[in-house]
Amino acid sequence: MPIEMEISGIKFNCYPLSEVDFVDAPSVYMIINVETDGTWNVLDINGTGTFKKRILNHPRRTLWKDLGGRFTNLWICVAVLDPILYSRDVRVDFEKSLIEFYNPPCNRLFPTPEEF
Repeated sequence: MPIEMEISGIKFNCYPLSEVDFVDAPSVYMIINVETDGTWNVLDINGTGTFKKRILNHPRRTLWKDLGGRFTNLWICVAVLDPILYSRDVRVDFEKSLIEFYNPPCNRLFPTPEEF
């Protein structure tokens, strides 16, 4: 069962990274580390038009696993965005606003070009 959380007015479903069932849909997603006290910090933020394909082949996926040595409770929070309601431009703007707000280390250290 996912844990739901609202971020910037959008519903995200959060799962342990090892348990997520990947759907192929336009999405914005965040890789987070959840601490034992329930607090969390954002490691990476991305968006894509094809979530399943993107997440399974993500260029920073190795970095998430490397951070797993330090961060032992990795989760993924996914907002599936209906393309009828959320255009590509809206999705990109939403992703950029989240990156600007959270300033995740993976995005800072290894930025990737837009691959929507």
